[in-house]
Amino acid sequence: MTSHKRINTTEWRKATELTIARGAPCVSLHAQDMRALLDELDATHEARKEAQAGAIKAIAERNRAHIEFHQKYRKAIDAYVEPVACTCPSGDGSLRWPCPTHPPESVA
Repeated sequence: MTSHKRINTTEWRKATELTIARGAPCVSLHAQDMRALLDELDATHEARKEAQAGAIKAIAERNRAHIEFHQKYRKAIDAYVEPVACTCPSGDGSLRWPCPTHPPESVA
């Protein structure tokens, strides 16, 4: 994807309007063409900005829907899976170790 740098048309517009105001016929005609070009540049910039905002909004909505799906999925899994029973010596007396509920802490 190509990066487009925003052209600041403010200074160009000031110079163009000054040239038109001075009234030299051939230069003024060129300045009027420049005004049209600057209008086109500004319109293109605004269209690109609106398209980017729309794309960002669409991505955010997809991400939100994706997160909601995974939250519902996780709740469904949690509701389906039975809790792991404690087998610690003080638990049900089975003396199995390591206990699936209370695994040993890593010594790192």
